[in-house]
Amino acid sequence: MQSHNLAKTGLAIVMLALSATSVPAAAPKVRDICLADFQKFCPTAKLIRGAVMRCVKTRLDDVSADCKSAVTAAKEKSAARKAARLAAAQSQSKASSH
Repeated sequence: MQSHNLAKTGLAIVMLALSATSVPAAAPKVRDICLADFQKFCPTAKLIRGAVMRCVKTRLDDVSADCKSAVTAAKEKSAARKAARLAAAQSQSKASSH
């Protein structure tokens, strides 16, 4: 019975700690940050998936500093995801060959 109460107390502490921490807001997307640059540099382009990124990448020297930073961050995030997938595939390949 005492261990049950201890478990309930521990769970309550964890729940309290989780509720006290704030969940960070999602980072704004390149589309949101670079929309003005997209409209300026690619005025005839349709606003479809990936269009903003494709447009601003071609004019990276001309876009706003915030847009340039967002594009750079998105490229880094994409590269990190690709590296992680490659590492996971290599690890899986090694595990299956043993």
